[in-house]
Parts: sequence; structure tokens; C-alpha cells
Amino acid sequence: MNSCKSTPKVMVTGATGQLGGLAISALLQRLDPNQIAALVRPKKEADARVSKLDQLGIETREADYEDPAALRQAMSGIERLLFVSSNSFEPRRTQHQNVIDAAQASGVKFIAYTSILNAQDTPLVLTTDHRETEDMLTSSGIDHVVLRNGWYLENHLNGVQQALKDGFIAGAAANGRFSSAGRADYAAAAAVVIHPDFVPSRQVFELAGDASYSLNDLAAALSEQFNTDIRYRNMDAEAFRTTLEAHNLPQTLTSILVDTDLCAADGALEDANGTLGDLIGRPTLSLADALSASP
Repeated sequence: MNSCKSTPKVMVTGATGQLGGLAISALLQRLDPNQIAALVRPKKEADARVSKLDQLGIETREADYEDPAALRQAMSGIERLLFVSSNSFEPRRTQHQNVIDAAQASGVKFIAYTSILNAQDTPLVLTTDHRETEDMLTSSGIDHVVLRNGWYLENHLNGVQQALKDGFIAGAAANGRFSSAGRADYAAAAAVVIHPDFVPSRQVFELAGDASYSLNDLAAALSEQFNTDIRYRNMDAEAFRTTLEAHNLPQTLTSILVDTDLCAADGALEDANGTLGDLIGRPTLSLADALSASP
């Protein structure tokens, strides 16, 4: 663990995860390292990601979302908390309550929570825990903002190699559109909001990419980028589920991907409010640029 002369006032949870790690990188452009604390999971052996944080001069504090006592200790002296939602789907509600209770007991003054686009209205099955967590935050009485993140471009980019191998993109989104942005865009927004000088203009930020695309658009962009012929193959829910299961994806993830596409077909992941670009002060990552940068 890293010893700092001054007590950090800003903490990022999930600091060794993808979004949390990018948020710390963005925060380092705005704050000195000794102003930031990173919440990391306890590990018996040294973790390279934790070591990197130590080398950057960021204090790492160990606690699991399932350990209320450790969470309270880890949040001691923290004023502002970037609360990155858990990636464990089954116990997530309890984990999130533990984090909020610990923040309340430790005197945290402000929380920024990473939720999901249009959490109070969307039919996405992913939304249930986020909606409940937003309600928990309201009940806690802690000053907070909710960062309702849209779909990540990376969620689609992760399937690029499979699409190139298969010659098609499988899905159930029909002509539904995704207003996706890069994970780094959402992390940059979190860094803006959690900065001590930031005074929120609202409690909820609906965050999405500047432009939207359909899976047909994604297939066309892949075809152009890789000089090949990729088509989008729209399927019903069961056919899409069977296709995903053939790639040995976990059952929970398969169900989420099927539900996401069905909801996207009804417009659940399209949003043109422009808040994300305004918040980070630049255009969000485009599909074309994301593909150009992909391996």
C-alpha cells in the first residue's frame, strides 16, 4: 500500500476495472495523485494493476463490496466518491447498499454513481439494480449525481473478430440504433463530475454518444474497415440466444445480450441529448474512429 502525506479526498471504486482505471487516468489530468484514493479488492498476491496505482502515487485501499466493515474503514476521510457499479449481477443490490451505507457511516459528502441510460424508464433487464441503487442514494440523504451511461462502443467492438470469422454480425436489434460512446468518454465525464470544484447543474446526467448506429451500420463499417463483406443477420430472440450459446458465453451474459438487442430494437439505447460531449468538452468517440483504432 502507498503511504501519502495528505489524506486523499476523492475515491474511485472499482479502480482496477476498466471504467474505474480510465476514470483515474482522467482524474490525474485534473488532480495531484495524493488527492486520489483507489478502492481495490483484497488480494493475497500482488496485482500488477494495484502496483501501477502505487507507482503513480495513488493510495490504494482494500475493501470488497460485500464487506461493510472494510468499506467503512476504506472510506475514512473521503469526501467525494466515484461509485462504479458492481460487475457481479446476482448480489449487486446488496453490494450497492453496502457501499452506500459505508459512505454514509464514513461521512462521505458526495457520490457520483455510474448507472445506465434512462434507468427509471427503460425496459432493459440490466436496469433493475441500477434503478434500485438510485433509490437507495436518494434515501441515504447524501448529495449525489447519477451518471446514466449509455452503451459502450467496446461492447460491439469485442465481437469484431468473431464477425470477421463468421462473415456476419448476429443480433436481434432489427433496425434499432445504439447511441454508443467509448468507455474513456464515460470515464472522462466521471472525472469531471467527481472533481472537488465541480458544482452539478442537475442530479441526473443521461450520457450517450453524439451519433447513433444500427447493427446494419456496424456491419457496413466493418466491411469498409477490413475490406471484406460483413452482413447483419437479424434473428428472433431464441435464434440469437442459440447463436450466443454456441460461442460458450455464460448464461447470464447471453440473457443480457438478448434482452439488450430486443430493447434496442424499440429505441431503448438511442439518445441524442448531447450531454456527454458537452460535459467532457469534446466530441465522443465515433464508430469509425473506434474501428480504426481496434486491433
